[in-house]
Amino acid sequence: MKASDHAPQSPAQPPHRPRRSRQVPYSDALVLGMIAAAVVLISTIVFTRAWLSLAAMGLCGIYTVAAFVLVAGVSMLLNRLIRNDGGDEEEQYPVLH
Repeated sequence: MKASDHAPQSPAQPPHRPRRSRQVPYSDALVLGMIAAAVVLISTIVFTRAWLSLAAMGLCGIYTVAAFVLVAGVSMLLNRLIRNDGGDEEEQYPVLH
């Protein structure tokens, strides 16, 4: 008998699972921007009583557009950074999930 016959066997390697993607479609970023814009529109109309003045209603519209552009832009930027962070490389160190 050889010494290698008595060596402990290494456990079977688990099957390689594809990595879950952290990316989301850009359309989801636009949907998030629309939801934020709707919340801003309703809240500014209610809290400023914009139905009393046309100028106040115009400001609510400006705030709504600004909220949409800001939220959608930031979420698209973050998505772009996630896509380009080099996360496709195989990690060789322990990662806590």
